[in-house]
Amino acid sequence: MHFMFRREPKIVIFLVFSFALLLQCYHVSRSWGKHIPLDLPSDGVANSENSASSEVLPSPVAYSAPSDLSTNAASDSSATSSSDEASATVNPPSSEENDALITAPFGAIVTPMRLDQDMTWLDGLKDRWKIHIYNVDDTSAEPRVPQNKGHEAMVYLTYIIDNYDYSLPGYIIFIHGHAQSWHQEDDIIPLIRSIRLSALQTAGYVPLRCDWYPSCAAELKPIGHNGTVWGPGVHRADAEYAISEVWDTFFPGVSLPETISSQCCAQFAVTRETIKKRRKEDYINFRRWLLETELIDDVSGRVLEKLWAYIMTGEPVQ
Repeated sequence: MHFMFRREPKIVIFLVFSFALLLQCYHVSRSWGKHIPLDLPSDGVANSENSASSEVLPSPVAYSAPSDLSTNAASDSSATSSSDEASATVNPPSSEENDALITAPFGAIVTPMRLDQDMTWLDGLKDRWKIHIYNVDDTSAEPRVPQNKGHEAMVYLTYIIDNYDYSLPGYIIFIHGHAQSWHQEDDIIPLIRSIRLSALQTAGYVPLRCDWYPSCAAELKPIGHNGTVWGPGVHRADAEYAISEVWDTFFPGVSLPETISSQCCAQFAVTRETIKKRRKEDYINFRRWLLETELIDDVSGRVLEKLWAYIMTGEPVQ
């Protein structure tokens, strides 16, 4: 031993240093043990049965307790209340839970129909939505349109105008008068039932079609008239030129965008707040043009189809 101390002083220094370090770690661990319960739950609230002081403490992990979280867990009721408040802050309600708080009817479904059309398929939505069916072949029927023109656009605009002041519900879904179509990813009933109302409230406007086809993100070029054509492009150029001509009438003082595009086919969900971002007079102006234009329905209706997203969001490419 004397030989080791004399010949290997570095080993001695290392052993002494290691012993001191172990001793320091031991004292630190005992100090922590006095203040942090070993069974601290993940929400940072100490178990009062195993905590001598019954304190509510922040967890050593990244967690900040709300400022109004009680630090006195002397009674079960106050401890439960504090725990509930902390849980609500750390784990906000999911969108599914928010949707569950919304009671039926959720809002309105607006659709046109023809005189010989069977609309009983909509009965599957009456438990959750108020259905507004406009018979475009019978302008004396209620609710009524002033004229059967511009396809679904006349119905959509008439509903907005007639209900703008007092009776617009929180959520409105505008659809065609069919349950199935090539331009729908699914039957319209499961499509509507899949809408997350909390997400719609955040977005304000949601098209019922996700796929771009037969539209595309560069479909209409109302200035350069050099848009990209996907699919058949039926009346695409006619609608493009018509939008160029009507833009100042629809949106006075607003520059004509270089590109206008959105998903096809004019079926969408929208909130009352989004509709009311524009004045009632704006929708009256859109319908006046639709009533007075000499364009065929396939073109005038397509003009509004390509502009609904811009009307609701102010974004030329949606």
